[in-house]
Amino acid sequence: MIGRAAYSIGAAKWKGTVRDDLEGMYDKENDILRSEKEESEIGK
Repeated sequence: MIGRAAYSIGAAKWKGTVRDDLEGMYDKENDILRSEKEESEIGK
């Protein structure tokens, strides 16, 4: 839950971050966190 809150406000990632499970899943414009990537994001 804390990670999601930090992601939604745009907090910088820790320099040792290896994997970002939320990348491409947060819609900042509409403040929505999706559980799966959008069709347009798949393969990027």
